[in-house]
Order: sequence, then structure tokens, then C-alpha cells
Amino acid sequence: MTISVLLLVGCTKNDKLVIQGHLTGAEGDTISVQRLLNNQLTTIDSKVLKSNEKFKFKLDKQSYPQYYFLQVRDGAPLVIVRDSMDLISIEAEAENLDRATIEGSPLSVRIQDTRLKVKVLRAAYQEYEKAFQQASTDEERQVLVDDILGKIKELKSYIGQEIYRSPRSYYSYFALFQRLSEDQLLFSPYNEEDYNYFAAVATAYDVYQKEDPRTKALYDMVTQALEARRKAALQKLIDEAPNGMPDIVMDDYNGVERKLSDLKGQVVILNFWASANKESRAFNKELLSLYEKYKRQGVNVFQVSADKSRIFWQKAIEEDQLPWINVCDFKVEDSKPIILYNVKQLPATFLIDRDGVLASKYTSIEDLEKGIKEML
Repeated sequence: MTISVLLLVGCTKNDKLVIQGHLTGAEGDTISVQRLLNNQLTTIDSKVLKSNEKFKFKLDKQSYPQYYFLQVRDGAPLVIVRDSMDLISIEAEAENLDRATIEGSPLSVRIQDTRLKVKVLRAAYQEYEKAFQQASTDEERQVLVDDILGKIKELKSYIGQEIYRSPRSYYSYFALFQRLSEDQLLFSPYNEEDYNYFAAVATAYDVYQKEDPRTKALYDMVTQALEARRKAALQKLIDEAPNGMPDIVMDDYNGVERKLSDLKGQVVILNFWASANKESRAFNKELLSLYEKYKRQGVNVFQVSADKSRIFWQKAIEEDQLPWINVCDFKVEDSKPIILYNVKQLPATFLIDRDGVLASKYTSIEDLEKGIKEML
């Protein structure tokens, strides 16, 4: 059975969105239009068709582009993006509406292409689950795992490239939420690689579609995922850190690798700072005076910068005339030492005794000097 559908999508003088068309061979069938909002599908109109009867839906125009699902019977729906299109033409078979030929809506075509690729992958995933349960050896299971992971990776790479091509489009938002199964998303913001796709779309929406209600929901999701990933990274660093003082290994001002642990046997002032941070620069002056006072008694300074720019970092070292070890990896808040030592505010200062035992954090130069005297 073949269905020929002509959808006319446009804004009339009374500010309505019109969807109309004709279904052949669909006598007694129900055609419905649903709108996707807040991850919920809502039927906004439907009609039971008589033989060769045309249909027309007049819908209130929305403030933002919408996703509309056109469905006949209980078959797979066809997703239509309402953006700036005036006319959308569709040719389809009754049993395969989701495979319709679409003209007049490039975004709808892109979404359809992706949905069909995901549909094929979902079928392959279901077959994989059955085959995995029936496999009798580890070798057979590994072959199955490698095969399905390869297919998943290939499709995600394809969709990812499409997202990067136009992160602000309604294709990209829709593509992020495709499912491998009913309870498993193909992309997850908690996955390190997938997170970049979510971040790209969230950033583009925040810039170009700030008032769209989808923007805040997506941005909140990305923020929560980032915080969860940082907590997981911190816990991993803590779990992998050796007993006692967490070591710091990083290049210094001259590009020479320096280790905090190499200063064991001295009283070490561990200071975190940044060249653009006024409090850090002011503290440098006090720290320099304290260093000159106690350096002959075995006190040293190991300074870690939270700078982004090598030029500004080196310029500040020269301007402040800092004579001690200064290291930086230019990763700012993602720097391993900053995460591991839980540095939330600059400057941040710790003391390490001669045995390499980390003491409390110090917030003033007076308390820092008192701590030094207790260790000497």
C-alpha cells in the first residue's frame, strides 16, 4: 500500500501553522500530529480518514522551532522540524512512514537519516544481546563485543561530525538523545568523549538561542555531568596517590621537569597562585620576604601556577623576581595538582615538613611563619 502525503507547513495570516496532505488507501486509519516538548509527546490533533479524504491541521504557531511527529496507525512516526519551512512534501508507504521521501525540509531529512541509522543499530544491538547469551566461549563473546562496539563507534562518529557541522541546529539537539535501547542513550554527557558533543550544542544554544527553554535544560545537564566527572577524576587521583604527600611532577620556568618529592628533607612552602590574581601577586611579595628570612635554615618554596598563558606566567615571575621553583601545566582548574590539593581559591598555601608530611593550609603570612618555626 502506498501513501502519498503533501504537508504544507507555513504561517497564515492568522498566525497558524498548517499541515495538510492526502493519504491514499488509508480509509479508516487515524492520522495524528504530536509535538515533542520537555521529553513528552503530546497529541495536538488527529483525524480518522475516509476513502481518499484530504486532511488539514491548523496549529498554533510556537515561539521556538518545534519537533512534530506525524503518525499513521501504530507505525514508526516521521519527525518533522518546524523551523522556517513553508512547504514540506512527503511520499511514503503506509508501513514505512519513517522512510518517506521528504522535500522542502533539509533538517527533517537529516533527522530522518540519523533515525534510520539508529534503527538499524538498535536491531543489531538486540541481535547482539541474544547472540551473547547463546555464545559458549569467551572467544565467541569477544568477537560479538568487538563487532557491536565497532558499529556503535562508527555511528557515533558520523552523528558527532554532523553535530559539529551545525551545533546550534535542531538536528544536533535531537541527535544527542537517540537511544541504543529503551533504557540506554547512545550518547551520554558523563562519557568523556560524548561530553564534548553535549558541550558544543549547549554552548551554541546558550549563545544563539538563550531564551529557548531547551537551552537551560541542556546547559544544566552539561554542568551536572562536568561536576560529576570532576568529582570522579578527583577520587581517582586520590585513590591512585601514594601514601602521605601527593607528589607534583611538572615543568618549570625553563622547561625542566621538577618534582615536589625531590625537596624531601627540607621544609617546603607549597603555594598555588596565578599571574592575573592580585591577591597572589601581593602574597608573592610577603612570601619572598619570608623565604629570604628562612632559606638558610632549610626552607624552600615550590610554587604551582594556575595560568593559561606561558608568556604572562613567565613575565610575572620576572617582575616579582621569584627565585624558587615555579611550575605550570596551563590546564588551570583541570590541572592535576589543583584538583588533588582541592584548591578552590588563590593564593593557597601548604607546609610540608622535612619528612614529607603535608601540614594544614595557611591563609596568612603570619600563620605560615608560625608553622615554619614549629617545623625547624
